[in-house]
Amino acid sequence: MVLVHDPQSIDRALAPGAALDTLEQLRAEGKLRWIGISDRGHDTLRNAIRTGRFDSILTFGDYNLIRQTALPLINEAWKAGLGVLVAHVFLAGLLAGPDPAVRVQGRGIPEHLRPDAVLARDWWLWARERDVSLRALALQYAMRNPMVSTVLVGADSPDQVDEIVAAALEPVPGGIWSEVEKRIAAQARLA
Repeated sequence: MVLVHDPQSIDRALAPGAALDTLEQLRAEGKLRWIGISDRGHDTLRNAIRTGRFDSILTFGDYNLIRQTALPLINEAWKAGLGVLVAHVFLAGLLAGPDPAVRVQGRGIPEHLRPDAVLARDWWLWARERDVSLRALALQYAMRNPMVSTVLVGADSPDQVDEIVAAALEPVPGGIWSEVEKRIAAQARLA
């Protein structure tokens, strides 16, 4: 799969002789199998879905325990038969497991994520009270959605790869997921 990544405009990627034409030629030659697009803008991704020329979309930072704004987009892509990749489920480490308050004080958090740090700490405390890994919850929340084809997670070291795989496979008590959905619904009402 090759992704058109964060185009300044969908029109730029779709222009005659531009990226998409080249990628479609490579696909026709059997040099790649799928063509995807990633962008922060949901309108760009919706326009891409509607062209019928893409096989997948990648959305990031907007489908996780704190934000679910990509859900309508995910639904639209899935109904159109596209694969859906989601990324940034740990929100720059806020939902990766350690106390988010320490993360904010230590390495710092991008300014646009600072409001999420409070909610992340609430999630961390909630998970700790239930003796459940926040990392496992954050990762498996996205993985549980049948409309999500792939969850992309970055790692800085082999140890982090092992930790991520362990979180993906970690057993989570069944009743937790109904509690997670209730918390998410409550968050949405407050937003």
